[in-house]
Amino acid sequence: MFESSRSAAATFVLVGSGMFAQSTATRPSFAEFEVASIKPALPGATGRWIRMQSAHEFAAKSHALKTLIAAAYNLNPRAISGGPGWVDSDRYDILAKAPNEVRPNLDEQMSMLRKLLADRFQLAFHRE
Repeated sequence: MFESSRSAAATFVLVGSGMFAQSTATRPSFAEFEVASIKPALPGATGRWIRMQSAHEFAAKSHALKTLIAAAYNLNPRAISGGPGWVDSDRYDILAKAPNEVRPNLDEQMSMLRKLLADRFQLAFHRE
């Protein structure tokens, strides 16, 4: 009786680990947004956020480039120095379409945001 329950447990573990391996292997890659629009925020706009509005629509509202960089690299904005004066003052709205049929997780969203900032703002930096 002990032997049969051990084999049943082993079978369950093998089946479960096979299902896990299959789901991670089919996860798509999120290298960059398919399309993106970055526009100056309306003067006096209130509220500031970054989020997925749907499975495929990423949006950021009324962010300075400095706070977008901080979000993309998981930094405190006070840890970022340098750049032109408008990095802190000009605010932007971003609307971007994520690729694939699967909603990107937070790390994937921020990776795509890093790529977008590098492409559109020619962002270059170094860490100290």
